[in-house]
Amino acid sequence: MKPPILNIENNKEGLQYLPMDILINQFNELLVQPYTTRFSFLPFIQKMNNRVQHTNCEITATMIPQIEALEARIANNNGAISVEEQQQVDQITNILLPSMFFEGEHSFVCPPFTKDYVYTSPSLAALKNDNKWLVRFDISNTANIITPIQQVAAFILNKVYGLNIESLFTDVITFRNTETELERHYKLVIRDDFIQIHIDGDQPELSRAEINDLLNNLNDDEKILQYLPLDKFSFTGFGIGVFTDITEHEIQSSIKDNAIRKTDIKHEELLSVIKGHIRNYLNRNDIDIGIAEVYFEGFYNNDKVSLSGCKDFKKLKHSILNENHCHAYKKAYCHKLPVIIDDIGSIQERTVAEEGLHKKGYKSILLAPLLNSNKEVTSILEIASKEKYSFSKLDITRLEPIFDILNIANDVYLRDLNNGISQYIKNQFTTIHPSVEWKFEEVATKHVIKEKFDDENREIEEIVFKDVYPLYGQADIVNSSQIRNESIQLDLIDNLERVLVVLRFIDSTINFHLLAAYLEKTEMALSQIKENYTSSLESYILDLLNNEVHPLIRQLVQEYDELPNAKMDDYFKSLDHDLGIVYNRRRDYETSVTKLNTAIATYLNKEDQIMQDQLPHYFEKYKTDGVEYNIYLGQSILKNKEFTAFHLKNFRLWQLVNICEITRIVDGLKSELPIPLETAQLIFVFNSPLSIRFRMDEKQFDVDGTYNVRYEILKKRIDKALLKGTNERLSQAGKISIVYLLESDKKEYLEYLGYLISKGYIKEEIEDLELEKLQGADGLRALRVEVINQ
Repeated sequence: MKPPILNIENNKEGLQYLPMDILINQFNELLVQPYTTRFSFLPFIQKMNNRVQHTNCEITATMIPQIEALEARIANNNGAISVEEQQQVDQITNILLPSMFFEGEHSFVCPPFTKDYVYTSPSLAALKNDNKWLVRFDISNTANIITPIQQVAAFILNKVYGLNIESLFTDVITFRNTETELERHYKLVIRDDFIQIHIDGDQPELSRAEINDLLNNLNDDEKILQYLPLDKFSFTGFGIGVFTDITEHEIQSSIKDNAIRKTDIKHEELLSVIKGHIRNYLNRNDIDIGIAEVYFEGFYNNDKVSLSGCKDFKKLKHSILNENHCHAYKKAYCHKLPVIIDDIGSIQERTVAEEGLHKKGYKSILLAPLLNSNKEVTSILEIASKEKYSFSKLDITRLEPIFDILNIANDVYLRDLNNGISQYIKNQFTTIHPSVEWKFEEVATKHVIKEKFDDENREIEEIVFKDVYPLYGQADIVNSSQIRNESIQLDLIDNLERVLVVLRFIDSTINFHLLAAYLEKTEMALSQIKENYTSSLESYILDLLNNEVHPLIRQLVQEYDELPNAKMDDYFKSLDHDLGIVYNRRRDYETSVTKLNTAIATYLNKEDQIMQDQLPHYFEKYKTDGVEYNIYLGQSILKNKEFTAFHLKNFRLWQLVNICEITRIVDGLKSELPIPLETAQLIFVFNSPLSIRFRMDEKQFDVDGTYNVRYEILKKRIDKALLKGTNERLSQAGKISIVYLLESDKKEYLEYLGYLISKGYIKEEIEDLELEKLQGADGLRALRVEVINQ
């Protein structure tokens, strides 16, 4: 049987607030009741007679005839109650169940397993009739509604089949006041002590297996009706329902759920949730909530979360620890105890925070320090009111459970934040690549266990990966040093020509003899830099401009009114704000290099991630004037998979393909760069496996062993290699150079190049070149091909 479909429009959270009587009426109209039920005092009378027999209570004995007479009239009318009988029902209920008449007691009497109230306590009646109070209903959760059929089934299993099923009512019922927007939470408990069950015919026989199946599906009306023909059951008597206020417990649970378990909730959103909860907890809608962060003092904008509006808590913390008078924030922070200010306006020397509160209209505040597991104050909870004397020590006592939860939540929040920071540092600033992270975890675990068991051998195990195959590649900007120097030279020439215009104008306007000397110095520097650029000449010109010429110009402008400020301002505006010199061509060059490097690095990262999914391997790259990278792959790097020679061949072909793509990316970017740049691509083939070791002091991997160091030396020198007997560089723009040591390497790579030719990556001509002898290496050869750009 499907859950009821209620005629209710829900909001985006699936929640709706309705008057209690409307919600009950809709349930009564839609919920099926395939059984007979009748209000009756008979079960109650039987228990009263039994009590009289055992206690001889005369008062009870004198009341029984009146109740029996009323029961007879109601029975004659098949359970219906007239207006006159209703008055008697109310009187008898008030006498026999006096607790229902207590102030604030939300309770009712109803026929068995219905929501047709025969009697409601004055407090519940007022709640039902007050349009300000609405019941919250989660329309998205109708599948979990406890239906009368399910209640009846549990009752039958208890009374007829001897089970002991506790009440099925576990939901929290929430009432909201539309005027104050405050909420109260109740748990409904229904007592069935005065309900009798009647069966038409024989009791349905159920095996233990069928009962167990029924228990496992007690939320399924259709399954219940398969086993229990409820049309054969009837019930007489009455049920007693009591709404127990569990607001404080429910709010504590909700704060714990939001603040501790929902780690993805934003800080500002969490604060808004806590504000609503604390308002409901104290049953006050005139208070506001804020948090003054102190743990990460320089990183928070406290004006977003603190009621004081103090933007930087670093300043506030400084004042806390240095103020002479012991104000509220200082007390809360230093003594680690809640503090109350009854009248903020009466404070003569208000601090930054107190003044901020006062300007916002707050007149009293309760400050509660939140502590981490080390008992350090991490933040201060602010609960403020715009009325004086709004808080007392009783509020502190009531809120202690909330403070405890927020302490835990704050600790969890900071721990997650610290973990996130650590993870970010690991990803961004260290060389612990994800592919080898498992090895570091393994070594760390062993070390920690040794410490716990007080093992004498506590040395940290070395992290070495043996027999790994290296792949090295680079995309180096061609003539980068020359282009950089030309950029510096052009900027210096531009700067000197601009400043000479200014100096000549000043010299023609005022009489200041030192100007002639600086004009001569500047003209000579311009002549020299036009002829030849050197780093020493650059240093001289920068010193001349920043320490002599520019200070002189600024001084003369201040002293002589006839010198127009606008002309001088135009010159200084043409200079870089930070460096104080013309920085146009150099900036264009650096922008071009950055864009080029970023494009290459982004492509490499994307492609490498695809290969990581195929086979985990160690990958590192460096940005210089271009990008270079190292790849190491082998069995020792793999935690679970198996490495074969085909993996190495696959990676070598992949490297060739992506270095072709990098060449095309660079060519496509040329038109977008302020200064067009080109790259030369280089691959070094080293066919022997080697070992890499993690250096703890340097926090990076290096090749291990004397023989393996030769690989590093060759790798650093081959990009400067010349063709034998010529001055021609091996590395050429738009081309790929493949340096190799063995004929077998050449044969393997010629096959790969044949594949690239067939796929249109490179031109058909393959150069086989011998290189000039390098320091520490002789007889190196290289294959060189030209990439076809698209």
